[in-house]
Amino acid sequence: MKEAANNKSKKIRIGIIIFLCLVIAFCLIMILFATEKYRVAGNLYTTTEEKVIPVKSGVPDYDYDALKKINPDAVGWIYSKDWMSYPIVQGEDNDYYLHHLIDGTWNDCGTLFVDYNDKKGLNGTYCTVYGHNMNDGSMFGNLDQLESEDFYKAHSSVDVYVGYKHYKYKIISAFTTPVDSFVFTAKYEKVKPSVFVKEARKQCLYETDEIEVNSKSHVMVLSTCTNNSDYAYRYVAILVRDDNASPDTEIKEVTKINEGDSTDATYTRTIGERLEAFWKAIKNFFMHTFGGAFNSGGE
Repeated sequence: MKEAANNKSKKIRIGIIIFLCLVIAFCLIMILFATEKYRVAGNLYTTTEEKVIPVKSGVPDYDYDALKKINPDAVGWIYSKDWMSYPIVQGEDNDYYLHHLIDGTWNDCGTLFVDYNDKKGLNGTYCTVYGHNMNDGSMFGNLDQLESEDFYKAHSSVDVYVGYKHYKYKIISAFTTPVDSFVFTAKYEKVKPSVFVKEARKQCLYETDEIEVNSKSHVMVLSTCTNNSDYAYRYVAILVRDDNASPDTEIKEVTKINEGDSTDATYTRTIGERLEAFWKAIKNFFMHTFGGAFNSGGE
């Protein structure tokens, strides 16, 4: 009787060990799939950047025609030294580019895209650009770095290429907000840009640079999901086109405008940052698989 009990206990232990091994193997496979999608997306966007906006003598040399050849849905590019450099598209809905790269390849990293409801695209009074909050820091995965005032001071403006035009946009606020807040409804309610900007400034944790805002101003909202996977909220950065600083000229003249700018669009992550991204991917997998036991940034 005792021997039978021991055999049963042994079988249970073996069963548990086998089950745990299968779980570990499954987790490792899923992690490999996750890291592979980052690798594929990263390589594609690096290659695209080299073709479309190579840095020559420290100056970004943007080629809109080259971008349109890659994807006719392309409407522009957003660029900031050591922070982000990505193409922007606008599709027929807000679903396709959530899971497709700039060349149409299916991939969860997706592509930055303008809300399809924004009929004037990047040239509208208001436009919203969506991007995933990827765990490796790609796409809008580093947008929340604007929570730091020091980071803001080093990245208070970005270059946005709209078609053949080049504009400077100033960041005037960044914060977490509900999906039904004024940030997303203002364009439908035809709120004046000056009123919108005033309200947006109130939400920011620190003071930002002043910028002239009037009825002809252009407001851009960069939107991504929050790190706690609460889909009722979004982390947003509010940008306003700086008409006084914007070149507002054809792309062929961009190199003249940026002479003396020693910026480089390529940012290489350190080993520590890569390990952190890998750990975030592991935590995110367990969070989604085992009901939120682990807390990590979502996509």
